[in-house]
Amino acid sequence: MVDFAARFKSAIEHVLGVAPADAFDDYLSSWVASLGVLSHDTLVSLIDLLRLPRVRAAYMLQRPLMDYHLRLRYYVIQARPAREQWIANNRRSVKNYLAKCDAYKDWLNAEDKLYDIVAKRGLNIAGLEALTETDRRSILKKLNKEKTILTRRISHMCEVAAADKLGSLYLENQILSGHLHGDQITQIETIRGGDITKGTLSVYWESERLKPYLILANAYVYAHGFLESIEMIRGWAYAKDSSHEQAYWRLYRRQN
Repeated sequence: MVDFAARFKSAIEHVLGVAPADAFDDYLSSWVASLGVLSHDTLVSLIDLLRLPRVRAAYMLQRPLMDYHLRLRYYVIQARPAREQWIANNRRSVKNYLAKCDAYKDWLNAEDKLYDIVAKRGLNIAGLEALTETDRRSILKKLNKEKTILTRRISHMCEVAAADKLGSLYLENQILSGHLHGDQITQIETIRGGDITKGTLSVYWESERLKPYLILANAYVYAHGFLESIEMIRGWAYAKDSSHEQAYWRLYRRQN
């Protein structure tokens, strides 16, 4: 898996080293770069955590890895009709067709989120205590608006992904969210038994239910799906090795 992570990084570097074919390719490749860096970092961190072992933390890192995969695939699929229409129009008025693509719109509106309040004032996102109360209220207003937009976007992503046989990711997304947000579902995996009122409640300090091999296998699936999206953008194949897919299925069968 470490070798796969290295080749994943090479695939991202390949995209960075090749000029985009057109404006659509340009913005999609920009997302490959941004999400690819996050995916690689998350993948390597997940592997490191399993070595410690910190299985529960590694399990939670599946969620962002899945999100990066789902978002890139969504951008690729959602941009297809506009690009095809642009080509049919003899590649004229590209901005009119780009305006239909979420990959283009999301890339350009990044500064509209918190940049005007935080970055322009030389503040660090990690040090928001330096903000004034007025700034805090303004940020919360923006975040609430973004949350509404994000909820709609996730639903749309899942609808689009379902057409691309990725619909099951929505269910996985919700389950993995439980650990990240402390949902009630985590009780199944964290509470061993006993009665809190009698002082006998016991917990699993280290997970006994989560399976390291299945976590690793799922991480491979999400990262592999990300690379498949790159193929869909550029039409080239990264250096595939069937042994990785065979290893995945061996891991999967071991858990099922």
